[in-house]
Amino acid sequence: GFGAYLMEEVGKPVEIDTAEQRKALFMALQDLHLNGVTHGDARVSNAIFVSCGIKWIDFPLLNIYQILSVKIEDDFCSLFRSVYHRIPTETAVQAYTKIVQEKKRITNEMCSY
Repeated sequence: GFGAYLMEEVGKPVEIDTAEQRKALFMALQDLHLNGVTHGDARVSNAIFVSCGIKWIDFPLLNIYQILSVKIEDDFCSLFRSVYHRIPTETAVQAYTKIVQEKKRITNEMCSY
C-alpha cells in the first residue's frame, strides 16, 4: 500500500475520553460537511488535534463514482462506530441529529445578538 512519512509532527491524536472531546470530533465532521466535503473514511484515527482544533487527514483515494456516492450519513455512521464500537446505525443517526440540532441552536443564539 501507499503511505506517507512526515518529517515533523503536525498534530496530536484526537482524544475521545470525555463527552466534550467526542462532541468536538463530531462537530469537526459536521464542519467538514457544511463546507461541502465528505471524508469517505471518517474515524478517530483519521483526525488529528492541531493548535486551531481538529483537522481531518488521510482522505481515501476514491474514484469519481465513489466520491459522488459518499453520503454525510455514511461519514457520520463510520465515525460513530469508530468512537462507540458496535452501535446500531439507527442510534448513530439519532445521535448525529441531536448534535446538529444543538449546533444550529447555538449558531442561532450567536447570530441573534
